[in-house]
Amino acid sequence: MRCAILDDDRAHAELVAKLLAGAGHRSESFHQGRTLINRLRQDTFDLLVLDWNMPGMSGIEVLEVVRQGQHADLPVLMITSRSSNEDVVAGLAAGADDFVVKPLVAPVFLARVEAVLRRAGLS
Repeated sequence: MRCAILDDDRAHAELVAKLLAGAGHRSESFHQGRTLINRLRQDTFDLLVLDWNMPGMSGIEVLEVVRQGQHADLPVLMITSRSSNEDVVAGLAAGADDFVVKPLVAPVFLARVEAVLRRAGLS
């Protein structure tokens, strides 16, 4: 599968990319929400992995744009350090298919990726 990673922390984006690669997925990292939105106008991905806390356009704002556009059915996994029940509810209500709290636990993250892809009929 082809995944887009949105994370302003380049080291964390690299970690996510390595985990996905180890599971047989290709990925491309983006460090600004607007850049990812622009790429989605000309390219397709099978999964978006979005960090909530981003400078400029947050992951939640990117998610809202995605859900209103031509990629409305694209599977989305939020990753964030925000862990309150209210944040989890807000992320899911905004349209995320699943929500993973940082720091990532590799086997849990990969299991959630596979579950989201399976529910989308992509695995």
